[in-house]
Amino acid sequence: MFITDPPFDLKIRKEIYDYIYSYLECLQNAEQAAQDISMMVGKVNVKLAINILAQEMVNEEVPLKISVQASMILLALANSHFNDVMYELQRNMKTGMLPHHMVLTTLGNLASHYVMETFCTAINFYYKNWKMCSFPRETEAHLCAPVIPIYQCLVSDWMNDEETKVKEASVKAQWPMLGVLVRRTEQQDEIIQNIPKVLMDSRVLDSFYIAKSCYEHREICKDHRSILMDAFGHLVSCCPVDAQDFLQTQMKDAAEDIRVGFLNNLKMIVSHDEIYEARNRKRPVVEAVKCLLDDHSEMVRKATLCFIKELLRSQSVEGCAVWDMVDYIFKQFTMSVSLSGKDPVAIQKEKLKEEHIQDMCVDVLEHVNASAEGMSKALWPKLLVFVVPAPYTRTLIPLCRCLKELAILQPDELTLFLGSCKGGWWMALDLN
Repeated sequence: MFITDPPFDLKIRKEIYDYIYSYLECLQNAEQAAQDISMMVGKVNVKLAINILAQEMVNEEVPLKISVQASMILLALANSHFNDVMYELQRNMKTGMLPHHMVLTTLGNLASHYVMETFCTAINFYYKNWKMCSFPRETEAHLCAPVIPIYQCLVSDWMNDEETKVKEASVKAQWPMLGVLVRRTEQQDEIIQNIPKVLMDSRVLDSFYIAKSCYEHREICKDHRSILMDAFGHLVSCCPVDAQDFLQTQMKDAAEDIRVGFLNNLKMIVSHDEIYEARNRKRPVVEAVKCLLDDHSEMVRKATLCFIKELLRSQSVEGCAVWDMVDYIFKQFTMSVSLSGKDPVAIQKEKLKEEHIQDMCVDVLEHVNASAEGMSKALWPKLLVFVVPAPYTRTLIPLCRCLKELAILQPDELTLFLGSCKGGWWMALDLN
């Protein structure tokens, strides 16, 4: 049966087309555009508006920008007119012919946002809350059965397509499925091995949330976690701005154990110097960690110091907020602790806790790689301010070692500095 466009009045069609095209030329907000278009055309003509948008999306004569923005408005309209949008997309899927790449992209987005996402979110919610359900628990195999064949088709067929747009659509369609399928221990190895490739082909912010949700599953073994963190690190280097926003949001809003977990995993990213793109990974990660520097939780403080240790012992800190990290170390020696009203046992525990954190600080300073790329510029001569004050006495040995190495790397500035010194404390550097 040959399908034709809906038989709408040509005058009305022209008016709606002109109205829609005014949005396509200067789209600011797809959701708002979809609402405005729906109100303007009314319930009677909304199908016509969707038909026009679908035609412009696949029109080879219009700029790519117009096609993309038509796709975005269609996705927004799908929120309230899903069947009508899906109908128009299906009309562009003809047997034996590769559909227009924007059709595949839109279908991928549609599947991600409205179909598989809802279905898989419901499955994950069920897994987390099954004990509260009054009906018998469904088996894992039964719930995942509809997802597995779709996922396998995406991985085996679409991911290997030479057309970039087809791959992108496949990538977006896979995301909602991974959080469900990664629970299946018998298929976990296959799923995890595919995730880095999918992450590396992706440029969408949702990827960070998917990598995080996959990583958090307790069923994932240590080797698989390492694979996921490496892939996550690649995402950070590809999308540093998105990565920083994502990490800062997670660290500010998450529970203490989540923040500690993030810090423990992020130190793996800053310690990988053998990868060329490592420096691109570090800057957004360090910026994100800065939002935790005022967190006084004992576990967060310890995890932060472990992160700083990995950063300062690495081969490059170029472009990173190194001074903020070093300043944080010394602030631990002047941290004010309220002991009033506490019994002697509690006071002793509090003192031991602070001593342990200070021991960690000294250990961090002992491992500073003063010759790392960007370290000299970040620390010299500012590090000198910590030499004299009494609270930092415990740090003098590693501090002087760092200063010595920095001074050797800055011979001209060292000569000027020593000439301006009236005291002899600087002889502790033992430069000879």
